Amino acid sequence: MKQIIVTVALIMLGLAIFGMIAGGEGSLYSTVRGVWEKQAEHRLLTDDPPR
Repeated sequence: MKQIIVTVALIMLGLAIFGMIAGGEGSLYSTVRGVWEKQAEHRLLTDDPPR
């Protein structure tokens, strides 16, 4: 019985961590992606190659 409880708890913990990393709007992935997009946009605006 203890093994089933521990297994279920580990699965729930894994799902919770996955949700934090790759979940919806407030996830780590979406935050990092937003930062990357802003940095790329900033680089495009500041890096004007000589003509």
